[in-house]
Amino acid sequence: MAGPTGVGGLRYLSPFHYYDGGEPLRHGFQWAHLAALAGATALLLAIAARAFNRRDPTS
Repeated sequence: MAGPTGVGGLRYLSPFHYYDGGEPLRHGFQWAHLAALAGATALLLAIAARAFNRRDPTS
């Protein structure tokens, strides 16, 4: 699979790499990729919940 040139290690920052990078239809499910996506989702939800709880609805 050819990709853009010059991006090197940046592909690991993209959720699409973990979603389709292991070719799940050809090679089966990649548990490490699922763990990375679940961890990122949990982290973003925790950040959002903290920001939501810190809001000031009186102003």
